[in-house]
Amino acid sequence: MANKIDLSTIKIVRKKNPSTAKNLLKRLKRKQKQNEHKDVNGPSKTNAQTLKESLKNHFKDFENHLKDSEDVDIEYIPLVEDYGDFKGVFEKFSELENQSVEEEPAPVEQEPEEERFDDSDSDEDVSFMY
Repeated sequence: MANKIDLSTIKIVRKKNPSTAKNLLKRLKRKQKQNEHKDVNGPSKTNAQTLKESLKNHFKDFENHLKDSEDVDIEYIPLVEDYGDFKGVFEKFSELENQSVEEEPAPVEQEPEEERFDDSDSDEDVSFMY
C-alpha cells in the first residue's frame, strides 16, 4: 500500500484514520506535481549531465575563439628598451647593484662591556610609573 498510493487507497484509509489519509493525499499531490514538472522539462537529468551542459555553454565562446586562432601565427618580438635621458642612471644603478652583491658583508664588531647600555636601573623606576 505504501508503494502504490491512489485515490481509492486514500478513501479506504480515510474511514479508519483521517490524519493518515491527509498525509497520503499530500504525498500523492507532491508526486503528481513532480511528475508534471518532469514532463515539462523532459526526462530528469543527473547532476553530471547538468554540469556538463553548463560547462559547454560557459566555454562555448572560448572554443570558438580557439578554433579561429588555430590559423594565426604568433611571433615573439623582443622589447626594445629606450630609456632616453635616464639610460645613464639605469646603467649606474645596475653597476652599484652588482657591486653590492659581489661585496661580502662586513663582520659585526662587538662593543666592549663598558660601552654597553646598563639597564639595571630600569627595575627600580617601574614602581614610580604606576
